[in-house]
Amino acid sequence: SPPFPPPPPPGPGGGGGGRGRPARPAGGGGGGGPGRGAGGSHFVLLSAFCVRKPLLQFQNAKLKLEAALTAPERADILHAIVRPTAFFKSLSGQLEVVEAGAPFVMFEKDDGSMMKCNPIAEADLAEYMVNCFEDVSLQNRILDLGGPDDPLSMKEQGELLFKAVGKEPKFITVPSKLFDVIIGGLDFLAKFFPGMADTAEFGRIGKYYAVEDMVAVGEGEKYGKVTLAEHYKRIAEEGQEYDPYTTVFGAANK
Repeated sequence: SPPFPPPPPPGPGGGGGGRGRPARPAGGGGGGGPGRGAGGSHFVLLSAFCVRKPLLQFQNAKLKLEAALTAPERADILHAIVRPTAFFKSLSGQLEVVEAGAPFVMFEKDDGSMMKCNPIAEADLAEYMVNCFEDVSLQNRILDLGGPDDPLSMKEQGELLFKAVGKEPKFITVPSKLFDVIIGGLDFLAKFFPGMADTAEFGRIGKYYAVEDMVAVGEGEKYGKVTLAEHYKRIAEEGQEYDPYTTVFGAANK
């Protein structure tokens, strides 16, 4: 999930029949790998929408696991590969600063546009993944998955957040090229301090999610009951737990 402001069958809150691109059939017997070592016969993998454009280390790691799961020698294991667009918590990192009166920070692409996404609630995602065990139409597939919202730009996300906290919207726009300067500096430091390499990769993750659209709105790709506005309203009232990977500074139970 992104650290910066950085995811079906008919049923409750449903968004359609969950049709995705067919995955390679998984084949044959013998050997270890996903599922078989634990004696499993059905494997549902939580992957990520962003692996469609892999530029980051964790994306390539996810693709490697996808390839292992769909390899011909594992045809005896049913599988579903679910690629959600984004989690709500990934778009909630600015709650506390906005509540404190600071502007909502938006990142601008080189062409002046902003990223869009339709994120999904964790509970809705969990429900969908359970459905993958029961609905044969979701088996042996790669399934892009977004939430019930239409694609929301960063500005629209900010407007929803300000409404949830009861404040007038204030925005500041930052060019995404700023990430390049920061990443370049961290890469330089990593030559002398190897531990900085992970920090530089974290910066690359931040840039990726600041500029790449995460939109799944095709047939059966929108799923769930909870909208981003409803999520923002809840965390504005209840608070949210600290998460170091989404720049969340709050604590639960206000």
